[in-house]
Amino acid sequence: MFEKLFIRSIEALVPIVAEVVVEYIVEGIKEGF
Repeated sequence: MFEKLFIRSIEALVPIVAEVVVEYIVEGIKEGF
């Protein structure tokens, strides 16, 4: 039970984290150039 809940919560967080990371990288590139 807990494993499925844990996996679902990770799957829900992955897109959010990925979006933040991409934004951070894009901002870093803009600042660099």
